Amino acid sequence: MTKAGLPADGTVAVVSKSAPQRFPILVGVSGKRTFDAESAEKDAKISTELAGRFAELFAALDRQFPETPKVLLSGGAFGADLIAAKAALDAGQRWAVVILLAFEPQLFEEDFELGQERASDPAWQQRYREHRDLFRSVLGLAQKPKPRVLVRVMPKLGHDSENGGSDALSRDSADYNKKLRRNHYEQVGQYIAEISTIMISVMKRDEKAETSEANGSTARVVAYRRAGRCDEAGTAVAKRSRVLRNEWSDVFPLPAAHVWLMDFTLPPGTQRYPIEVLPPLTDRSVEAIYSGLPGGDMPSEQPADLGPLARLGRFLQVPGAAKDPELRRLGASLVLAAAFERYHREAEFLEPCNSVDFVGAKRVTDELESARAIISGRQRKINERVKNIFQFLAFSFVAAVLLFEMFASLSHEGFWLLTGYMFILCLIGACVLISRHHLWEAVAEDYRAVAEILRVQRAWLCAGLDERADRIHLQGVHYDLAPIRDCCKSIIGWLLLRHGWDNMQTEIDWTKVRGIATQPRDFSNPQPAPKDWIGSQLWYFATNTEKRERRVYRTEAGSWCLFVASGFLAALLWLWIGWPNLMTWLDMHIAHVQLAPTLPNVLSAVVWGFVAVFAVRFRMANYDIRRGLTAGDLTASMGFVTAVAVALAIMYASAFIAKAASFDTAAVTKHMMIVATVVLSASAGAWRYYTERLNFEAEALEYRDAGRRFERTERALAKDFDPKTATPADLEQAHDIVRELGRLALTENEAWLKSRRERPLTPVVG
Repeated sequence: MTKAGLPADGTVAVVSKSAPQRFPILVGVSGKRTFDAESAEKDAKISTELAGRFAELFAALDRQFPETPKVLLSGGAFGADLIAAKAALDAGQRWAVVILLAFEPQLFEEDFELGQERASDPAWQQRYREHRDLFRSVLGLAQKPKPRVLVRVMPKLGHDSENGGSDALSRDSADYNKKLRRNHYEQVGQYIAEISTIMISVMKRDEKAETSEANGSTARVVAYRRAGRCDEAGTAVAKRSRVLRNEWSDVFPLPAAHVWLMDFTLPPGTQRYPIEVLPPLTDRSVEAIYSGLPGGDMPSEQPADLGPLARLGRFLQVPGAAKDPELRRLGASLVLAAAFERYHREAEFLEPCNSVDFVGAKRVTDELESARAIISGRQRKINERVKNIFQFLAFSFVAAVLLFEMFASLSHEGFWLLTGYMFILCLIGACVLISRHHLWEAVAEDYRAVAEILRVQRAWLCAGLDERADRIHLQGVHYDLAPIRDCCKSIIGWLLLRHGWDNMQTEIDWTKVRGIATQPRDFSNPQPAPKDWIGSQLWYFATNTEKRERRVYRTEAGSWCLFVASGFLAALLWLWIGWPNLMTWLDMHIAHVQLAPTLPNVLSAVVWGFVAVFAVRFRMANYDIRRGLTAGDLTASMGFVTAVAVALAIMYASAFIAKAASFDTAAVTKHMMIVATVVLSASAGAWRYYTERLNFEAEALEYRDAGRRFERTERALAKDFDPKTATPADLEQAHDIVRELGRLALTENEAWLKSRRERPLTPVVG
C-alpha cells in the first residue's frame, strides 16, 4: 500500500465467477474540472445541476436500451469526470464505471491539492476536500473496492527515461516535467475518445482547443473525436504510447464520430437527452478542426434528395415529412448502441441485464474466442432464417405462377384459384416487409464480419503481435458499414480494459495459432475440427469448399434441365397447335383416356411424374459434366425426357380434371401443358434466384482461394518450431506470415461484406 492507502498499481481487484454474456455500451466522458473559477459556491451549484443532467441522461439511455449494460469511461479528474462517475453508479445495476488514470493514484491525487492562489480561501479548500472525498468514494479506495468500479492506470509514455521517469510526473519533485504530465492526460483523452460508443463532453460551445501542446483538455478530446485523429502535437504523444492509435491513412476518410455536448452555461434543451449532438467534421482538415471551435463548429448541411411528396410535406410543414436535423444526428450517434440492444434483445440470456462483471485474471484471447463463438452462433441462426426466407420466396413465386396460370388457362371463373394467388402475393409482401424491418440479411452479414475480425485479433494476440484489427479493417467505409468496425473496436477495447496492459506477454500461445502438429495437416478425410486458428480454417474450407461447389454445379445443371424441358414442352405445344394432323395419335390417346379414367391411368400419371423428376435428378447427379458438347447433349437429352414425361403425366391426369370441371379432355390437356411450360420455366428462374441471392457461386470461389492461402501458411509454419510451445524458430518470419494472413482475411472479409451485405429481399420477378 502507498502513503495514500491505495493499491500500488491503482487497480481494484474484483473476482467474478463467469465471463459476461453481454457486450456493453462504452459511454466516454470528458469535461471541465472547474465550472466557475471566481466562486466556489457557484462552482458547486453548477456541479449539482450537472449531476441532475447526467442522471437524466443515464435514465434516458436505460429506457431506450434496457437490455444492454453500460460502462462509463472516465479519466477520474475532479469536476465532470467524477460527477458523471457518481451519477453512473447511482443509476443502478445496469451501469459500471472504468476509471482510466493518467498515472498512479498517489501521483494523480496531487491534482486535488490547492494552488497558491486559492490556498487561503476556505470555500475553495472545502471544494477540493469534496473533490478528494468524491474521488476516493467513487473508486472505493477509502473503504472497500466497489464491485461496479474498475480502475486502470494507463501505461507510461515512451522515452520516460529521458525525462526523469515517474519523478518527472510529480509536482513535488525537483525533476517535475509539466509538459510530460499533461501529455499523459492527453493519452487518456485520446483513448476514451477512440473506443467510446457514445462520447459526452462537458464544456462551453465557444471553447478553443490548445494547439501548442497536447494537454488532454476537453476541447482537444472533442476535436480528436470529431476529426477522427489528433493534430501534430497529439500525434507525437500517440507515437510514444503503447495503447493509442498512431497511424492513419492519407487516402481513406478518417474514423470521425459524434460527440454529445453538455454546455453547462445553456439550458438542457428539449430533446429526450439533455445534450446537443455534434456530428463528425469530415468536410475540413484536422488542423482546421483543432484551431476552430470543436464544440461549436457544424458541417455544412447537404441538401436532402427529396421526392415530390416529401418536398410538398416540407413546404406545408407537415410533421414527419422531413426529419429534424437534430433528431437525425441523434439517431446517427446511437446506431451502434441500437445494434447492441438488438443483439441483446434477440439473444437468449439466463440472467437479466445487470452490471458488468470485471474479470482481471481471464485471458483476453479466451474472452475473444468466447465473444466470437457467441456472435458466430447468432450469425448462423439468423443466416439460416434468411436462407429459409429466400427459399420460401422462390417456392411462393412458383406457386403463384402455377395458380394464376391455372386460373387463366383452365377456369376464368375459378374464384378459389385467384384467391390462392392473391393470398400467396400477400404472404410474399408480408415476408419482405418483416425481413426488411428486422434487417435480418444485413445483420447476419454484420455478425459474420464481426466474428471474423475477432478471430483475426485473437490470432494476432496469440502470436504476440500488437496489431489492432479494428484499426486496419473497414477504414474509410461509408456510414452504414462503420458501425461494424466500431462494434469490434468497442468489444476489443473493452476486453483489453478488463484485462489491463501489463501482462500481454502471457497471451502469447502459438498452439492457438497453428497447433503442434509436426507435419502439415491434411483435412481431406472427415475428422473433428481443431481448435487453433489455421487448423480450424483449413478444416472449415476443406469441409465446405467442395460442398459449396457441388451445390453450385448441381443448381446450374438442374435449372438448365428445367429450362430446356420447358422449351421442349413449348415445342410440343407448337406442333400440336400448328400441325394438328401430326398429332392424331395424341388425340386418339386422349380419347382413350377420356373413356377410361381408371386407377391404372392415375398410376401412369404418377409414374411419368417420377420419370420427369428422375431425369432432372440424373442430370444433377452428373454435375461434373459441365463443359463442352457432352454437357450440352446431356442437358438436352434429359430436358427432352423431362418434357415428354411431363406431357404424358398431364395426359393421363387430364381425364380426371376434365371430368371434375366438365371440360373436353383435349382442351384440358392443352391448357395444362401451357401451365406446365410456364411453371417449368418459373421453377428454373426461382432456383437460380435462390442460388444467386445466397451467393453460392461466389462463396465457393472465395473458399477455394482462402483455403489455398491457409494451406501455404500451414506448410510454412510447420518447419522448425518448439514441439511443446509451438513457438517458431524464426519468430520474425512467423510474425510476418501471421500478420499478412490476418490482413488478407480482413481484406477478403471487407470485400465480401461490401458486395453481399445488402441482398435486397425482393420477390422473384419474371
